[in-house]
Amino acid sequence: MLKLTAVLFMTMDHLAAGLFSVGLLEENLYIILRTLGRLAMPIFAYQIAYGFIKTSNYQKYLTRLTIMTIVAQVPFFLLMNNWRIGLDDLFHFNMYEGLFSYWNIGLTFMSALIILKLTSLEKNVFNYTLSFLAILIIIIFSDVSDYGLYGILTVLVFYVAIKHSFNFNKMFFIFLILNICFNELDIQTFSVFSVLLIKYIPHKRFKHDKWLFYIFYPTHMLIIYFITQLV
Repeated sequence: MLKLTAVLFMTMDHLAAGLFSVGLLEENLYIILRTLGRLAMPIFAYQIAYGFIKTSNYQKYLTRLTIMTIVAQVPFFLLMNNWRIGLDDLFHFNMYEGLFSYWNIGLTFMSALIILKLTSLEKNVFNYTLSFLAILIIIIFSDVSDYGLYGILTVLVFYVAIKHSFNFNKMFFIFLILNICFNELDIQTFSVFSVLLIKYIPHKRFKHDKWLFYIFYPTHMLIIYFITQLV
């Protein structure tokens, strides 16, 4: 149920972004839907952290996320830029340059997973050095993906909260501080209320639910994009 809730808010957010860009949504409704959409990413971040703790095969987990990230990049680019593709565009280098200049949330979650794995390696000088350099590189280039360093830290915060069994008040406070530091009380700060959803919505799984986000994420963006192009 929790994952389905996140999917619902994500869809509302992307639908609002797409429809507003082509004048099919009035501004007040756009703001409401985009505000509610802020609840999605933290829930997915929580799921990523929880999945890292529970997975029996890290490599498969990371591979699934990598494949989704690559597949979702074209729909993400088209939707977020309201790009109208003609046959001539396929032969323009500028299109492909923009396509890979800013990545979807999948790359952010991949970065978080890699950091979590590095911090769990055996403690020795080589691993410390490798982890430090890798994490430094990830931080430096974090702004090339959706939510950037803020998104990565959101996963790490939830990981620590799960591992150390933080209560609701402590988790809410830490996530609030993270939002204030990165978002300065703008619309994204509304995302702190996702902690309420994480606490009270059942985390029950259903058959094939681990594939839900991987398949739905690129698919729904492509559908919304095609809807906007029909206008």
